[in-house]
Amino acid sequence: MADSKTIISIGREVGAGGRAIGKIIAERLGYKYVDTLLLSESAKDSGLSEEEFEIRDEVISGEGNYIFSELLNFWNSFTNSVSKCSQESVFVQQSETLRRIAKEENIVVVGRASDYILRDEPGLITCFLHAPIEFRRAQIAEREHISEEEAEKIILKIESKRKEFYEFYTTFKQWGHSTGYDICLDVSKFGIEKSAEFLLNYIELRK
Repeated sequence: MADSKTIISIGREVGAGGRAIGKIIAERLGYKYVDTLLLSESAKDSGLSEEEFEIRDEVISGEGNYIFSELLNFWNSFTNSVSKCSQESVFVQQSETLRRIAKEENIVVVGRASDYILRDEPGLITCFLHAPIEFRRAQIAEREHISEEEAEKIILKIESKRKEFYEFYTTFKQWGHSTGYDICLDVSKFGIEKSAEFLLNYIELRK
């Protein structure tokens, strides 16, 4: 990997702490954290508005509006056939932008089929974070101040669409299947901080 940039691609189940762990890893390594940044970068590259990318993005990020924005995004992306061509165009543009960023500097990127898009990059390390539903619904319920029953319904809804998004664009890959990633980690075994430490150790060994 000495002659290439290091790319940490993190796939995740809802409530498994993907963003939190990704940010810890990026901060410790001094890498660029790529999540919503991809929206603004893609908009600049294409000349379109950032809003066009937000409504068709794999996940719309936002403090305090997590549930509503996630569901709204997937509703727009997969149930509105009128915007299908636009959705595909946005995916192509985001893919091109992500490849450009990955060639320019070391990055940690969460979701957005990045393991597939960047599969030809020699410095790619792919991770998938998962946890039992009990752990994940407790995480979402606490963060969003809702009941665990409500949290589980949200998790199942979002993950169904996330899987649909991933497998539509990757064609031959299965979302969350262990054979598609370098390492899969049950976050409930260690918690957020120690899971990040575990992955940092793994990354160091790979580098």
